[in-house]
Amino acid sequence: MKVLNDIQGYLADEQGYTLAELLTVIAIAGLLFAMAMSVWVFGQEYYEKWNRNIQIVNKVHVLITGLSNEIYRAREIHDVEGDRLVLLTGKDLIRVYTVGKGELLRNDRAVSHGEIEIVSLDFYKIDAWAGKDEEAGLMQKARYAIGIDLTVAAKNDTLSVSRMVYPRVSYSWVNY
Repeated sequence: MKVLNDIQGYLADEQGYTLAELLTVIAIAGLLFAMAMSVWVFGQEYYEKWNRNIQIVNKVHVLITGLSNEIYRAREIHDVEGDRLVLLTGKDLIRVYTVGKGELLRNDRAVSHGEIEIVSLDFYKIDAWAGKDEEAGLMQKARYAIGIDLTVAAKNDTLSVSRMVYPRVSYSWVNY
């Protein structure tokens, strides 16, 4: 009987929380959770976008570095004109670089990587005279570089890269 009286006394005290108080606490906790989730989701989206941009920059870097190395190692450079570059590499292999359907083509095979699209690619020869042979009067040493201007698009972003490459065998004697 004592236990029953204790239970009735405990219920009669009316201590505890009302339904309105519990609903208020749940609503505030829900708002805090929603704000925390929105910050987390925004952070994840920003991280993914940043990561995609870094991957695109890396792909462009690999593409232009490979092209620069090919130019540097070429035995001869036959044609430098707009979006066309013709190289003679070791063992008399001819490499023709052009752009087609948004891709860099080497001998009509795609070289570019995945999600990047080449918007424009320009090759140009930069002549720089190293000096004259005043006594001979007819010859001078010439050095040239190949300039590369590359613009790529990926998703909604574009990226432009310029590079100047000095071929390994870039000295030649020309008539003056």
